[in-house]
Amino acid sequence: MDINTLLQPDCFSVFALGAFLGPSITEKQRILSGRQGEIIFTYFGIIPSDFDLPECRCGRPMYRVNDSSRKLGYRFKCAGGHKINPTKNTFLEYVHTAGELGCNKIVQMIYLNYLREPLC
Repeated sequence: MDINTLLQPDCFSVFALGAFLGPSITEKQRILSGRQGEIIFTYFGIIPSDFDLPECRCGRPMYRVNDSSRKLGYRFKCAGGHKINPTKNTFLEYVHTAGELGCNKIVQMIYLNYLREPLC
């Protein structure tokens, strides 16, 4: 299932969301499920896409740099050496990058809170 199919009004449900995110039992499944959650956040502009480059405070253009130490696997850098985390100034800045929760769990919590269903 892709993001456009998931977000169709007649398709979106807790079951469709679970099918889109997938299981998160093993470490590999957790990583894949987290990436699916990142797709949702990118779709809604919560985290930047490949084409959304922030402007540096020094005015120089920024570019994307692969950085495996970051939760999303990249960061932004300008020619002057300034670095910016892609989740800076988002609600994911401290929760997601701290490794406490993956994007998949955050999406599920938002959905369940929206429906006013209990989390357990």
